[in-house]
Amino acid sequence: MPSVGVIKGEQFRLYLGGSVVAYATECSIDLTAAEVEIVHKDNAGASWRNVQLGQKSGTVNVSALFSEDGAANTHDVLFNALANGTSLTAMCSTEVAGDYRYNMTLVCTSFSVNATVNENASFSATFAIDGEPTIEVVT
Repeated sequence: MPSVGVIKGEQFRLYLGGSVVAYATECSIDLTAAEVEIVHKDNAGASWRNVQLGQKSGTVNVSALFSEDGAANTHDVLFNALANGTSLTAMCSTEVAGDYRYNMTLVCTSFSVNATVNENASFSATFAIDGEPTIEVVT
């Protein structure tokens, strides 16, 4: 049975290779499409423009607490994905049967570590979506 009501942020997780990003505090998916303006002599001077969608692209962002305890998908996995140019199989989901799951292949384009005095150390990464993402119902 799918989740009921508004989903809490801690329920929606980023999975890389089937395992969650450990100690994640935030994740997001951003999908965009380029706008191609359609201007021709029949609509020149119109007060509203006409557009069609062009090339689509997307990014995924994740932030997490820095840990060295060997949990899955911590800072070392993301660093190595960037350093080696490795593609990662990913999904974003609650993994509750009946809810939706976004599937995609990611390439890490940015990785950073933040260690502020008297605060938890953290890391973040940005990924480009490689190819077309899909959506399916979790079974």
